[in-house]
Amino acid sequence: MVYRAGLPTPLTDVYRCDNCGHEVSLSRGDKFPPCRCGDADWDNAREEVVTPRRDDERAKPAAY
Repeated sequence: MVYRAGLPTPLTDVYRCDNCGHEVSLSRGDKFPPCRCGDADWDNAREEVVTPRRDDERAKPAAY
């Protein structure tokens, strides 16, 4: 999801400018700042980690 400068941050996280890649660490409720490049689109810097479900066969260790 992309966020604009001036809007409050939904989560405490590291956000990256979609234009230049500049990263900032912001706390929940902080306002997104304008980026130093002049572009104002921010996105989460970290990739979402997907973990397998506990009952997923692929998540079970191999039998010896």
